[in-house]
Amino acid sequence: MSDAPTVKKGDHRDSREIIMSNIFLEEYYKHFLGEEEFSKLMKSLRTQLPQTFRVSELSTYGKTGDAFVKVFDETYAKPMASLFSDKEWTEKQKKKFSDIDVSQLKGPFSLPWAPNQRVWQIDCSKTLIRRHPHLKRLHQILTLTHDLGLITRQEAVSMLPPMFLDVKPGHSVLDMCAAPGSKTTQLIDYLHSTGTQEQVSQGLLIANDLDLKRCYVLLHNALRVKSPLCVVTNNDASEYPDINIPTSDGSTSLLRFDRILCDVPCSGDGTIRKSPDVWWRWSPQHAFSLHKIQLKILLRACRMLKVGGRVVYSTCSMNVVENEAVVAACLRATKGRMRVVDASGTLPDLKRAKGLTDWDLMLTFDKNDLDKAEESD
Repeated sequence: MSDAPTVKKGDHRDSREIIMSNIFLEEYYKHFLGEEEFSKLMKSLRTQLPQTFRVSELSTYGKTGDAFVKVFDETYAKPMASLFSDKEWTEKQKKKFSDIDVSQLKGPFSLPWAPNQRVWQIDCSKTLIRRHPHLKRLHQILTLTHDLGLITRQEAVSMLPPMFLDVKPGHSVLDMCAAPGSKTTQLIDYLHSTGTQEQVSQGLLIANDLDLKRCYVLLHNALRVKSPLCVVTNNDASEYPDINIPTSDGSTSLLRFDRILCDVPCSGDGTIRKSPDVWWRWSPQHAFSLHKIQLKILLRACRMLKVGGRVVYSTCSMNVVENEAVVAACLRATKGRMRVVDASGTLPDLKRAKGLTDWDLMLTFDKNDLDKAEESD
């Protein structure tokens, strides 16, 4: 049996525990990382996912959003942070709630890399925030304000691609693989956040997804923020159709976009804290099988981009095959018409690392690895 920690599957219909270990995943990433960085990675993957939310910058909620941040900070964040740091209180809670881990409680606090206290984090599990009496009221407030569109409950890392896209009022924007829609609502925020009424009215966001059922979820999320600028479509992103728009002389021209977000389908090993079943179903072959469609979507985005426009390519994977390798292949295919943008000046307080510029892949594993995997089952 493995000595690795376990985690509940996360589905209330399935109480199975999952061992937080996969010899193939571990050997694969150890191949790219040094021992110290790999240890940090594994520790992070085995840490519970914090609860995070983003306060809307939509002009409708502009002053309300600022007021919410001030009230939330004074009424909830500071008192709770003080309480959770009290060791005596923590020990009492451990005895009172023996089935819930309260030792990791921290926050709420605003993340320092996000401007204007617009992104907040609470270090606790979904179970804890719903059941603990000191957090129940907070959970109700977050649920209500999320439904009203004032905040969006969204993972912090999910907020980054729209931030790097640098959307301005008046831009035409395409979100190619948009469901379930948290990034879409963020893009709507940016189209409305500043600028004159005339500039805002000229903006456009097309939020697309291939899966029709997920499009309904996408539409529901987009409707929360009540913007006339958003259109939802149901198309294959890799073959997204050209759109003809009428011109003043009665002819038509092809719609080209100022900004395009390619948050493509991926193996999802970066979501392992949210989806612990990735621990047992991960294999390198999954990433290899997705590379082709990821590149196809990115190349289609490049063809629909205005000259001087920007594409942000993102995945929920840590795999070089799905990230650096796709971008490198795109640069080769576009033959100088696309270039990598230096984004080091955006969100300067955000911790980051440079991408890989060369790599070799582990396509197979030797018999010793297989023996280790069998022993851990």
